[in-house]
Amino acid sequence: MRVTRKHLLLLAGILCGALIGGSAAFELAEHAQLEQGIAGLDLYAERLLSTGKHFAQETDRAVQAVLDDRLDFCSDQEIAFMRDFVYNSANVKNIGRVQDGKLYCSANLGRLATPAPLPDPDISESADFIFINLPSMISGKSSGFVTVAGGVAVALNPELYKSLDEPPLIYSGLFHSVSDNRMLRGFGHGMLLTAAEIVAGRLIERDGVFYLPRCKPRGMFCVIAAEPRRDMLAGNFGLRLLFLVSGDGFGASLALVLALLYQRERSLRAESSPRGGQCARITAPSILSADVAEGIGRRLLP
Repeated sequence: MRVTRKHLLLLAGILCGALIGGSAAFELAEHAQLEQGIAGLDLYAERLLSTGKHFAQETDRAVQAVLDDRLDFCSDQEIAFMRDFVYNSANVKNIGRVQDGKLYCSANLGRLATPAPLPDPDISESADFIFINLPSMISGKSSGFVTVAGGVAVALNPELYKSLDEPPLIYSGLFHSVSDNRMLRGFGHGMLLTAAEIVAGRLIERDGVFYLPRCKPRGMFCVIAAEPRRDMLAGNFGLRLLFLVSGDGFGASLALVLALLYQRERSLRAESSPRGGQCARITAPSILSADVAEGIGRRLLP
């Protein structure tokens, strides 16, 4: 079959349609994949908040248990009670008693011969104090997260919040100091968001990373869930391939249909147009009357 200019134009149109359809489908697939990734990021943030709530409840339970023990301050019985609580707790690493900014006893150290003064807290709200990285009195190489409420100091197990990453999802746990509007990181990774951005709780994409901050309602605990864009798009390659193939096919088919419709329209126009000279083709007999034709016939015939 001879390849004509018409065939080449038709092929070019089909290829352009496939390219446009494939590009549009690829964009749709990427958008769908990002939406799916952001939904997963939101679920991760909710899990982090739930875990933080669980830690806070465990801390409150420890504080309340010591305040309600009806035992003398830092007595042998109270120290034994605190040790028993720590032994049976999965999250609490240590409990101590504090007065006038000094630690008098703890489950790990027992009764101190000389009360140990505590440093200034990182966050102070009413009668509650938070120490982000309070050095351990047992080991100079370790530090931990400690809260003090009602004269009871509670240290959480640092291994708890070290295992909250779900790669490629990472997190940051923060505490909002309402009095001076500071946001201090207590756990997880450092992330470059302002206090206002964190409190606002809106999704932010910065330098190729999605950040989703969430804060506990009427509380000062906040989290940031984060995931790089490239990791959101790395999975589910089959979905993008399916969208790409479908888009190519749809675009090529649409281009072919449009080309055929255009050709048919041109053909119909050509058929309905009068051909050159057709109106002037009137034969001589068609303009002669019957009488004239009969007279001419008698003269010509012998």
